[in-house]
Order: sequence, then structure tokens, then C-alpha cells
Amino acid sequence: MELNLTVEQVAGAFTVYPSVSGSIAEAARQLHIRKRAAEEA
Repeated sequence: MELNLTVEQVAGAFTVYPSVSGSIAEAARQLHIRKRAAEEA
């Protein structure tokens, strides 16, 4: 079984863990922003 998670799913999953949600969710958002910018370029 293979799991293909989107950045949003990963970020959303970590928001249930307050101790790590800030840094990990922010890192995921930053990666997604960069990915989207690269796709639009």
C-alpha cells in the first residue's frame, strides 16, 4: 500500500500536535508556496 500525501495533508495532520505544529506546518506551507510559484513560473 502506497501513501501519497499532499503538502496540505501533511500540514493538516501535524496541526493536531500543538508542540510541533507551528514549525512543521509553517515549513510545509513555505514548501507549498515555493512549489506553486515554480509551477506558475
